[in-house]
Amino acid sequence: MVRPGNTSRIIRKRTIITGGMAACLLTTVAIGTPTRSHVAQAAPRIESDRPNFLVIQTDDLAKDLFDGHWTNRRSHRRLVMPKTQKLVADAGIRFDNYLTPDPFCAPSRVSLLSGRYAHNHGVLKLDGSKGGWTGFRSQVVGQENLPVWLKRGGYRTSHFGKFINHYGESGSPETAVPPGWDRWFTQNTDGSNRAAYGYFLNVDGSTRGPIGAEDYRPWSRKDPPNCGAPSPQTCNYNTDVVADAAVQEIREHSQAPQYIQLDLQTPHVDNFKPRAPEPATKYYGAANRSHLPRSAGFDEKNVSDKPWGIRRLRPLNSSNRKILRREYRRSVEALQSVDDAVERAIAALRDTGKLDNTYVFFTSDEGYLRGQHRISRGKLYPYEQAINVPFVVRGPTIEPGTESRALVANQDFAPTVLDLAGATSQAPVDGQSMVSRWVTPSAVANRAILLSSNHYRKRNRRHFEGVRTNKYKFVRYGDGEKELYRESRDPAELRNLIDRHRYRRVRKRLSGKMRRLKRCSGPACG
Repeated sequence: MVRPGNTSRIIRKRTIITGGMAACLLTTVAIGTPTRSHVAQAAPRIESDRPNFLVIQTDDLAKDLFDGHWTNRRSHRRLVMPKTQKLVADAGIRFDNYLTPDPFCAPSRVSLLSGRYAHNHGVLKLDGSKGGWTGFRSQVVGQENLPVWLKRGGYRTSHFGKFINHYGESGSPETAVPPGWDRWFTQNTDGSNRAAYGYFLNVDGSTRGPIGAEDYRPWSRKDPPNCGAPSPQTCNYNTDVVADAAVQEIREHSQAPQYIQLDLQTPHVDNFKPRAPEPATKYYGAANRSHLPRSAGFDEKNVSDKPWGIRRLRPLNSSNRKILRREYRRSVEALQSVDDAVERAIAALRDTGKLDNTYVFFTSDEGYLRGQHRISRGKLYPYEQAINVPFVVRGPTIEPGTESRALVANQDFAPTVLDLAGATSQAPVDGQSMVSRWVTPSAVANRAILLSSNHYRKRNRRHFEGVRTNKYKFVRYGDGEKELYRESRDPAELRNLIDRHRYRRVRKRLSGKMRRLKRCSGPACG
């Protein structure tokens, strides 16, 4: 159980409240989503000294893509997400070693909301009795989680975008709204798929849609390039619609402290189209001059020291590279809309006078491999490209431009928000508040994080369990094969040290940590 500590009380005393705020009255289209044209009007003063929270979570965004560059149509090299970098990362703190220990959609997202490892919250797969939406609502975590705790503490809670896999099935949209949410604007199409158009929404318990053409094609049946302000034409592109609804929430509600979670499905591959995300029309083709990045480990030459799942892979051929290049380009283009959404949300917070009293988080549910270790595409691996994702946060007590190398993970998110909000959990949490990490960003604690792939059977060759520390990563697979990497010297994970005699004590120590963490619960997981 997490209770507000001295840190959160001190932080609230230091919070700056600004007056003279401005808000915008947004017009809405028939489905209840806002357009981008608005008229400024006076907003009431916010009296609460408790901070607001805006959480923006992407889908399958690897840290190297977030920090990367691309080449636009004019052959200019630029950051993939310059607005997010400037408005959130540069204005706050970057956590370079933020992990998603179970790199799979539903387990990872529930860890974020619960503050627990997957083996404790019970949502282990995408579907079935222990997976996705069915597993979530059948477990205790479905009734006791972060929005529930914040709502009890007086917060207004809102969710926009993707929730958990299989929330809403084809032909049978979900009408239930999970406990804890005051505002619910959530994708209601089959949660295992991603559609840029032709999707359904659950808006506070009512089904809306389809929004946009269900039979859209790469060059037709989509938004016009000039949709949105100042054009009167409505944008139906998924990222634009859910982001604009979140911006409307920021602008229209100011009486209670707010927790807003914006879950954007980008840059996850659009499952209705061939192997690539679907960008907004205005950005389609913008990255066609960009080359596929080839980081250390791309198409690894010697994989003889890797486990069976990697040894069986052949070097990437021209077809693999062509597909990877197309997927990379479409990912960059799709992320431009995410970058725009971050800018609109920050502008809304600034216009309404909330920005100085709001913590803005930006992260992803897991990463993604594009050619590393010969893996043409995927995320269900213990490698850094899958588990190490962007995590940046700005807020009233964070010094801009700071970085932390501290090892943190997504089960630390909920305890952090509870600490800052002065709220209390009604269930055990495994994670730790990250507030001390930005109070003293140079501090790096000796900590171990459990890695797992609970979606595979224990004896499956692809099942893995392991442990990540500041220096090392140890992994054991279902067939008994093992990996050991010294992350501080080999971040690309090219040299498996598992058979090196000089590391026998390291193996034994890390194996013991892994066994302990597999059985841990609550503070014992720290």
